[in-house]
Amino acid sequence: MQTYLQQREAALRFKQVADPRDPRGQRWSLGALLSSALVSLVLLAPSLRRAEQLSEDLAGSRLLRRLGIRRRVPDSTFGDALAIVAPQALLELARRQLKRDR
Repeated sequence: MQTYLQQREAALRFKQVADPRDPRGQRWSLGALLSSALVSLVLLAPSLRRAEQLSEDLAGSRLLRRLGIRRRVPDSTFGDALAIVAPQALLELARRQLKRDR
């Protein structure tokens, strides 16, 4: 997973996804949250609660540090961020990635 993200970091461009959240009180960048959610999906986390546990388990790892995750990400933070992101922006990233891999 770490190798994949390192090789594809430029193509994923999570940092380019528009962040509709109110900047006041933000503790996490949207790019870091989306990257962490991707790691959770790849590791087959069945719920946001499990994604939170994975972020806690992997908090000291080089993989999550590289993604900007240095501590446990609360499941409510995952849920709030994922619920407000425009799906079209994520679909466009997925399309670009699929075209690159061909």
